[in-house]
Amino acid sequence: MTISDDPALYVTGVWNGLPENARQSIRGTRDGRAGIGQRSWQALLRAGNPEALALALDLFLTDRSASRFGRDLPQGHEGVRDAALRLLDLPAIDGLSRFNTHVEKASHILALKALGFVAEAQDADALPPLPGECTAGNELLSAWSGAAGTVLRQLDAADVRLVETLSIIAIDGRLTRPTRTDAVNALAASPGTAATAALHDIVNQSDGDVQIEALAALARRGRLEDNEVDAIREILALPPSGGSFAVREADLRSGLRQTKEPRVERPAQD
Repeated sequence: MTISDDPALYVTGVWNGLPENARQSIRGTRDGRAGIGQRSWQALLRAGNPEALALALDLFLTDRSASRFGRDLPQGHEGVRDAALRLLDLPAIDGLSRFNTHVEKASHILALKALGFVAEAQDADALPPLPGECTAGNELLSAWSGAAGTVLRQLDAADVRLVETLSIIAIDGRLTRPTRTDAVNALAASPGTAATAALHDIVNQSDGDVQIEALAALARRGRLEDNEVDAIREILALPPSGGSFAVREADLRSGLRQTKEPRVERPAQD
């Protein structure tokens, strides 16, 4: 069987290393008969083969995405967290994207993306350390941020390592805007003064969408400083734009109301 004959999975490049029984399980996950798809998916999780685990998580994530568009989610959460944690303990497997481009550490990306849905508070230490200066690929960093945000959201006090790493990602101007804003949004989910201090630093060391996301997060926390209120007023005085502004405008205006500043009207469009 060639790669092109197989389902268009995220790590389709690892198919060449799969035993035949794992291939059969993957085909079975798409069987519409009652219970067969779920049992086939569970068989992948039990296989112990890292490629099979990666593909099982890929199917879970694909179904999560499809469920947003009204499709039922056939793959439940049972076993997903354990599989993701096991994959992170194993050497990363590279893969191919749906656009046939090479993806480094594809299995770890899948594991982290899955943890973004199912991670628990005690999983903070399971998130792998990132390379110095966070030189990993943007997709790995975004997946790491998503998992970190899910963990932080469940903690009573912020995990310092997670907060510091997210802050480094957010202020790194070499990274893509979505990667950096993913890190800011993960910080926004974290309780405590350490995350608040990190958001203040991001405001001072960034601009554009990254700064807007940090300002909006501080506004929601009720922790805006005078210079940040001024920054919001300047942003709201500009012509309306898309990106983070379109999503966070209400948060920014709410932040101004909390500081009892007068409302800033958007300039009329030509």
